[in-house]
Amino acid sequence: MHSTSICSAVAHARLLLLLLGAAALIPWPEPLSSGSQPCPRFVSAQGNSIDQKDFTAAPAVDLDSLQSFLDVSDSYTGGKAKRRKSNAAFADVLSFQQTQLQTYYVNSAPREYGSFMVNLTPGGKNFLPKVRNQKNCGTCVAHAVGAALEAAVAAALQEDAVNWDISPQSLYYCTPGGRTCATGWDIADALEMVVQKPELVRPTTCGLSGLSEPDIGSWDGICASASTKCPFTDKSRPWLKCSYKSLSTFWQIQQHVRNHGAVVTRMIVYDDFKNNFQPSGRPHTAYPPYTVGDRAKKLYGHAVAIVGYNNTDYSWTILNSWGKCNETAKDCEFDTGITADGMFKIAMGASSVGSPEDTYGIVCEPQAGTDLDPHYVQPWSRQQRKPVTLLSANDRTNLSATCYGYTAQPGDTAASLADAFLVDLRLFARDNVDVWTLTTVTDVFEGNTTAELQSIVDTVKSVKLPGAIEPYFVCNKTDGTTARCDSTGGFGACLGINCTFFYSEQDVRIDPAGKLLRVCNISSAPGQFEKVAYFQDPKISQPRALRSMLDILSQSKVGPVPENYCSEAEWEKFNGPVGRAPTFTDRWVKSCDADGYVTELDISITKVQEIAKSIDTTMLNALLTLEKLEKVYLVVKEGELPPQLGALTAMNSIKISYKCMSGLLPTNWGRSWRNIQYLSITQYPSDDGSSEDVGCGIIGQVPTVWGGQMKPMLVLDLSGNALTGPLPTTFSAMAQMQELYLQNNRFDNKIPRQWKMLSRLTHLDLSGNLLTGAVPLDFDGPGLTYGLEVFRLDDNRGMTGCVPLGSFTRLSYSNTGITGLCSATRLSIEAGQVQVVNKLLSPLLNADGNWTNVVTQFINRNNAAYLKEWITNGQSNGLIPANDARGTLTMALTIIDGTTYITSVRCTGGGMDLSVLPAFVKGLPRLDTFSCIDCTFNTRNATASSLPANLRDFAHAYFKTLTIGRSRVVGKVPASWGGLQYLTKLELYNNSLTGLLPAELGNMPSLTSLNLAFNRLRGNLPQAWGTGRLPSDFQIEATGNTGLTGSVPSTWARFTGSIRLEKTDIKGCVPDQLVYSVYKDDRATIDMEDAPPNDPCSALAGNPYYTQVVTLRAMRNMLDPNGTALDSWKNSTEFVVVPEPGLVPPFHCRTYVGVKCDATNKVIELDLSKLAAKGAVRTAKASTVNLVKLAPMLLNFPQLQVLNMSGNAAVFQGSSIPAALNKLKQLKRLDMSGCGLTGPLPGALASLQNLELLDLSMNAGLSSRIPDIWAGMSSLRYLDLSQTGVTGPPPESLAALQQLQVLQAANTKLTGQIPAAYGILGSLTELDFSNANLVGSIPGAWADATVLRRIAVGQLQHAQRQLQQAAAGDAALIKSTEADEKYAVESALTNMNVALAKLESAGGAVEVSSSSGLGLLQLQVLRLQGNKLAGSIPGGFAVLSELREVSLARNRLVGPLPVQWAALRKLQMLDLSRNNLTGRPPLQWARLSVLQTLDLSRNRLSGQLQSTWASMVNVQQLSLGDNLLTGTIPGVWFSMKSAVKIDLSLNLLTGKFPATWGAMADRATYKLRAVDVSDNVCMTQSVLAGSVKDSGIERGAAVTVALSCCSSAATAKAPLCKK
Repeated sequence: MHSTSICSAVAHARLLLLLLGAAALIPWPEPLSSGSQPCPRFVSAQGNSIDQKDFTAAPAVDLDSLQSFLDVSDSYTGGKAKRRKSNAAFADVLSFQQTQLQTYYVNSAPREYGSFMVNLTPGGKNFLPKVRNQKNCGTCVAHAVGAALEAAVAAALQEDAVNWDISPQSLYYCTPGGRTCATGWDIADALEMVVQKPELVRPTTCGLSGLSEPDIGSWDGICASASTKCPFTDKSRPWLKCSYKSLSTFWQIQQHVRNHGAVVTRMIVYDDFKNNFQPSGRPHTAYPPYTVGDRAKKLYGHAVAIVGYNNTDYSWTILNSWGKCNETAKDCEFDTGITADGMFKIAMGASSVGSPEDTYGIVCEPQAGTDLDPHYVQPWSRQQRKPVTLLSANDRTNLSATCYGYTAQPGDTAASLADAFLVDLRLFARDNVDVWTLTTVTDVFEGNTTAELQSIVDTVKSVKLPGAIEPYFVCNKTDGTTARCDSTGGFGACLGINCTFFYSEQDVRIDPAGKLLRVCNISSAPGQFEKVAYFQDPKISQPRALRSMLDILSQSKVGPVPENYCSEAEWEKFNGPVGRAPTFTDRWVKSCDADGYVTELDISITKVQEIAKSIDTTMLNALLTLEKLEKVYLVVKEGELPPQLGALTAMNSIKISYKCMSGLLPTNWGRSWRNIQYLSITQYPSDDGSSEDVGCGIIGQVPTVWGGQMKPMLVLDLSGNALTGPLPTTFSAMAQMQELYLQNNRFDNKIPRQWKMLSRLTHLDLSGNLLTGAVPLDFDGPGLTYGLEVFRLDDNRGMTGCVPLGSFTRLSYSNTGITGLCSATRLSIEAGQVQVVNKLLSPLLNADGNWTNVVTQFINRNNAAYLKEWITNGQSNGLIPANDARGTLTMALTIIDGTTYITSVRCTGGGMDLSVLPAFVKGLPRLDTFSCIDCTFNTRNATASSLPANLRDFAHAYFKTLTIGRSRVVGKVPASWGGLQYLTKLELYNNSLTGLLPAELGNMPSLTSLNLAFNRLRGNLPQAWGTGRLPSDFQIEATGNTGLTGSVPSTWARFTGSIRLEKTDIKGCVPDQLVYSVYKDDRATIDMEDAPPNDPCSALAGNPYYTQVVTLRAMRNMLDPNGTALDSWKNSTEFVVVPEPGLVPPFHCRTYVGVKCDATNKVIELDLSKLAAKGAVRTAKASTVNLVKLAPMLLNFPQLQVLNMSGNAAVFQGSSIPAALNKLKQLKRLDMSGCGLTGPLPGALASLQNLELLDLSMNAGLSSRIPDIWAGMSSLRYLDLSQTGVTGPPPESLAALQQLQVLQAANTKLTGQIPAAYGILGSLTELDFSNANLVGSIPGAWADATVLRRIAVGQLQHAQRQLQQAAAGDAALIKSTEADEKYAVESALTNMNVALAKLESAGGAVEVSSSSGLGLLQLQVLRLQGNKLAGSIPGGFAVLSELREVSLARNRLVGPLPVQWAALRKLQMLDLSRNNLTGRPPLQWARLSVLQTLDLSRNRLSGQLQSTWASMVNVQQLSLGDNLLTGTIPGVWFSMKSAVKIDLSLNLLTGKFPATWGAMADRATYKLRAVDVSDNVCMTQSVLAGSVKDSGIERGAAVTVALSCCSSAATAKAPLCKK
């Protein structure tokens, strides 16, 4: 395929059309002979058959224009002007201005130029890329683009191009689509890949060179390896940042070559090309420019790089990719068209070189943030700026001045300076007419009319330069005389004869070197001036920078910038008398160096009322202008921290306070600020002292490089941000650090041990973070121990342990688990524990002196100074056992924050002296558990067996579990133990404890388990325990304490844990909440299936709570007798009382699954769904279950709002809907779907005025019409009757339901037409009448506001009549049914309420239709498929802009697809299949950009597939099969990256399978899995199969393509194929 893409204003549209030619690829031409050329160059860029006129017309015209521009140069020196073939250049002012501009560029630039001509190139560098050899592969596009990239970046940096080595292989083989050596490429596609996937722009050193390319079948592994070798080419921050543009004229090409080194273009190679270079082996300058011979024939397309031009012989200099050959090389074949330097010259306009369709300029520069631009300031650009001066001293701080002075240097030209300053060359020349002076130039015209001559003169006069002559014509008459014609004398004498036109132009060829030029109108865009120019004198640049800062602050009363802004005395002159209006006149330029450069700024909020909004481009450029700035204080509102500040390498101190900044900390600051000592980035407090919103603050992690590079740092303040991650260990390198403030961030993990190296640190604030663990004990070293004065750790809830610092450190640690300062270092902590074991273990556990063996064994085995030596090397914990025949002793050790602790001691047998226990616990600072069971050998004294009252004073926060069981402990439970705040488990079972239970134990906030079983305790259970601090999940075991009396206190009702009181004398009632928690001997039971018993504990008579529980139990026995599905309702003992205020709800409200109560403990929700699926079985007892029997039970829940009985066909099969449900007046949601219901739909439900949801779907036995009276359910939002047997037409009265959002009646027996009245349903979002028997047309009235208003008024009148009828009819009903007066009254009220509701709803419909015109504007889903609808599809539905899904399939619709539906921009699914639709697919539907499913199959659509549909980038399923579609498959549809399946089968398509679709095999980019082009009988099947294979779409089995042909249906369509 030739290079076809363009990048002009219509680039994308033309690209789509041109790519269609890819389906017509011709076979590759064979090599002329094995020895005639070194490799089959015909694969260079995939040649194809294109007419010569397509390639040569534009270049020929452009060459003519170029020569005309050069003719002006000839006329400057008296040369003879050529006749103009057209007046187009003088047609109007704009055309003439463009002609002037192009003429100036051509004539002021070098006549001959090459990127290798170091005498002309900027900086004197060689921008010519190295010569590469594509050999036998079709990779010329990649080589040409790679060469242009190298030239562009070299030109940008003004360095030799050989320093850059960009891999063409990476660009070509690593793109999505799996290219091979012979695939070829398109120039525009390649350039787009450079922009879209910049990570593929890699150096050859990444491992993609030196390979035998034709022998490689898959490059995936090689490309993956390249990514690993060159991680700096990541997509998020690539190596280079590049862009491209289409170049449409020769002068633009020349301009781009001068500025950026090279231009990529397409070239058509002819069979006489090689003849131009025989004999070969000499440089390109030895050959004349190649021109195409008259009889030459095209061979193939090629891509090359233009690297020079010559406007004398009108030729381009081309860099080829066929290698190079010199006469001394033995392996050269001299007839291949290869020169010694790999370049050649070609005549302008020949071989399509420079054709606008395929000529592109590339601009490339290093990506910001990379090593070449670490500070995002493009240092190469700043180095290439031009120095300017002020034209007036008065403009010192006049930022509105638009003109500056520049002294031209040798080599400067008008064109190069205009490009350098980014100004209009024509205006630039006019501003300097004294340098580029006026001269008279001529043009020759012939055969012009008077009007044409007048127009030419008027055009030139309208843009006449100051001092220019009046333009005139001198014409040669037939008699040999001449006539002068101008505006004054008229043009009659010059009519139709040859005339020479005289007018003035500037001679832009004049060398301006040494002249002072005016440079005006540099773009006012922020940062544009600084990009191209600078003031050499800091006395000019600095005050202007300071002035711009003042302007940013938008102060109405700001002072001027003093003449000597470095002088403090100068600032004092601005201080006025006391009481004068405040102005910003304080000295904010704090200091300058000896050369007058500003070194310190202070722009704080105390000095300005309005702060800078952000450090924007203007503020940033002002700061960067102060290039020697060392100290700065700024206050800004918002924005992000600019990495560009890193360019201020002299920075010593910076403080930025902000109102609401965000973003990350710039990494590069750490690399450049090598002298930084003070750095503060904090949030500025509001007037009330608070900070801004939670969303404000710098985020992310602190760059690790900061610590490694900012070594002189003294003070670092990053407090009050939103920084995350661990604290950087690299901060330890900031050895000079004195103060570090990181409070109020989100740092996590532990404090780094490496920070112990910060020996000069005096203030450290880490409060308000998410830190965990303990402060490293290594902090006890000589560095921090004696220097840290303030250490704040507050509000780090995950921190624990102690802080190993001295008492001189002011330590704060509120809201943490920190215990305070460590009493000793790690070594002393471990040694202290060893001492405790050696000193106290024996008296604690060897009370009778007979357990010496076990204790001694333990101590001797672990005879070491430090606990860490007790654990096997490499482990973090261990168990140390000792035992003999009398018992065992086990001690657990755990390493915490580098320190080894004893965390538990457990023993059985032996003796015990409890008086030693407090000291033992205190001496082991991390002891979690002490357990001693069967420790009965206590023979020393009585105190050895009693609980020590002072344990509270010795126990620490880590002591959680104490177990002393079966150990003959005597005495009372100490009341002081109520102060053991951290104890979670206390076990004192099977001892001989006596006395009362201390009320103080109720104050233990952590205690969840208390075991006092089988002691000798007496008295009542303390009521204070229920009101104290014990947790709600508290449980107690008091079994076997026979002296305990009384009853369970009502305050204990809040406990959820078990309460074991067996074998005690506790009697009486138990609070309802504890009925299943308390275990005692006289426990009463109630059979909930019986009538309410005479229970002394509850006043059950008339108790509504009891009624609800009894009802629930009865429902369980009926619905689930085996208690499987409703197992949680199976409780045979229930004490039901009215809950006391403040206590937990009744048992059924908190534990019955599917039951929900309100704040007054009334049941408001019942979920009885899917009982069979949950295990309910219809036994003999349940076989009579039906809803009629269940309904009276449900009436016992008058507050019921939600009733869900769905999915119960196995339970309710054959039941009808009880009309009695209409008594549940509070009901909002009723779901009876899938219940096997039969019978009619009860109209009585209409009285449920609060009902919002009614779901009766999946009940095939429901067989009546939809009751018209249901229109009275005015609150109804959701109605689903799908998969029922409802019949008749949809009631028109439902249009009164103005709250209705979803109406579903799919798969029913509905008949008749869809009511037009439904168009006033203003809240409707979904309408589903699919698969019914509806007839008629789709109501077009839904999109007609006038009709809808008329319908709404009719609904209102109908409702009014019904109200009157209801009032009269129900009055008669009451009178005639005196035998059942109550029923009659209720029925009358129901009908009246329904009528009133319909009246209210209909009135709402009128209001909606009157205000908005349309009612269905909220409709999102419309499903009407599977009916018998006829007529056309209403185009007016385009106003229903919220539509997401429309399905009208399987109807009898006719007519065209509505073009208007292109306005449905939110449409995601559209199914119009299986109708009789005709016409072409609408071009405008390309606007349906969010469409995911489009099914138009099995219709009669005709015409070609729309290429524009390529913009449906989100389509996943596209079905167009079985139509009459013709033409070729659009190649541009490869842009449908989301498509999963495309069906084009059974049509009349022709041509080949698109080669461009091969890219869709890339699973990383595309989702396509199946394409169906079968049964396209008009296609040549062999050609189709071959083109599918050639495209590569099926490689790797990524995509399956169906190709079979031809079915009988396809054969029947064969006569329709066009011959």
